[in-house]
Amino acid sequence: MNRRDFLKTLGVAAAGTTFNPSTGWPAFTETAQQRDPEWHILNRLGYGPRPGDVQALKQKGFETYLKEQFDPAIVAYNQSLLFPLLDKYVTLKMDVSALMTLNILDGIRAIRELDATTVIRSALGKSQLFEVMANFWSEHFSIWHFKDWDGVLKTDDDTNVIRRNTFGKFRDLLYASAKSPAMSFYLDNIESKKEHPNENYARELLELHTLTIGNYTEKDVKEVARCFTGWSFSYRLHSSGGGFAFFSKDHDDGEKVVLGHTIPAGGGVKDGEMVLDILAAHPATAHFIALKLCRRFISDDPPETVVKAAADTFLKSDGDIPTVLTTIFMSPEFASAPPKFKRPFEFVISMMRALAVTIDADKLNSMTYLNRKYARIKAVHPGILDTLQAMGHMPHNHATPEGYTDIAARWETDMLERWNLTQKMVTNVLPAVSYDLDRILQQNGVEPKVPAVLNFYANLLYGRDMTAQEQKVFTTYLDPTTDISATKRPPELLETLALMLGAPAFQWR
Repeated sequence: MNRRDFLKTLGVAAAGTTFNPSTGWPAFTETAQQRDPEWHILNRLGYGPRPGDVQALKQKGFETYLKEQFDPAIVAYNQSLLFPLLDKYVTLKMDVSALMTLNILDGIRAIRELDATTVIRSALGKSQLFEVMANFWSEHFSIWHFKDWDGVLKTDDDTNVIRRNTFGKFRDLLYASAKSPAMSFYLDNIESKKEHPNENYARELLELHTLTIGNYTEKDVKEVARCFTGWSFSYRLHSSGGGFAFFSKDHDDGEKVVLGHTIPAGGGVKDGEMVLDILAAHPATAHFIALKLCRRFISDDPPETVVKAAADTFLKSDGDIPTVLTTIFMSPEFASAPPKFKRPFEFVISMMRALAVTIDADKLNSMTYLNRKYARIKAVHPGILDTLQAMGHMPHNHATPEGYTDIAARWETDMLERWNLTQKMVTNVLPAVSYDLDRILQQNGVEPKVPAVLNFYANLLYGRDMTAQEQKVFTTYLDPTTDISATKRPPELLETLALMLGAPAFQWR
């Protein structure tokens, strides 16, 4: 199917719906009750089901599934299943000192390896909630990994800040981020000295990481900046491998007042730690984190009832992340949540999971150097990472510190890239990523006949049977009587599968 025919057919699929004039996207008004409840859970707590996942969750039950998602031993084991693939990426194992010795070409390799690792873990990982939350915190404490040394330092941050604290206490995560070499470099705190305090980290700490705008003053920003003077990192080669360092000679040891709290003179490194304790326990922080979590898991504009419940749990549990998440997931607002638009990364990973892809780690990360002097790179073939880049949603690649937004309006204009990717994916032309349709059908007991295959994929992709309109479009394009056995498989079958992946219903989770 050429692009024109594809777009034309998809347009027919959306016929009869109301279009958003600003984006051209069809309005989508389904409710959670119209979709399978286990499908809903797998699309919110994870990146969508692989074949068989919905049935497995029905047998297991939500409470058991949730316990497994939070269980440290199960999470660790599930992550270990990916070690054979991730072992190919040597920069993942390097400490700060080793990473800082990489030349510019190997530094670019580190960026590609971390991006590829994020895709592999999200697409193949069994601890899906852990991967979703690791992504959430990486975007909350956003670091642009193309800012000079952050190309290599973000690898350390991903391992020792984000993933180590994904399911811990928010306070511990906040501490780890404040002492992260990558964050210190990204927000210029390495330049913050008592003679000239740099306010970048202090401002983003208050605005983006904790309280949010309206809950602090400019005076607070200046005082917080003074508290964090001298907070830096050591990048020299030594036995500890590099990391956080406090330089007392650069610290302003005078008295400060932050949010009405007096920080006594002479506190040294404890000045910054006192600030972090104040912020982690602040009601405004609890509400802000609760709002962002509810926005990720429920809707762009979540009901205040569930936000307040999550914020209350945050304060009562001392910011225990699994406890706050459980409050959200067990709420009626979560159960009845409306469809939420998939951001590009979510769309790509959900498609990879639905197709039960296999991944070649070497090819996923492959690239050639066009100019070794300036380290200009180009992928051997446009693949998953390059597509995410084109869609504007490459992991760790948001230049400004607010991170990628969860609001749908930002992401509703990349339809063409999505359509093109579905075509490439179903025809197995993408490097590093492939799937086996025959194996999927056989393993799931799907009869190789058009109605059975379409119904199987409709439930896997949409969480429900096809609507009359969808059935009309898909069966108009692919005659239900067509022989689709492996020996006589017509191209229309894969084209119809691409059509189902590109249809409006699959753009929402």
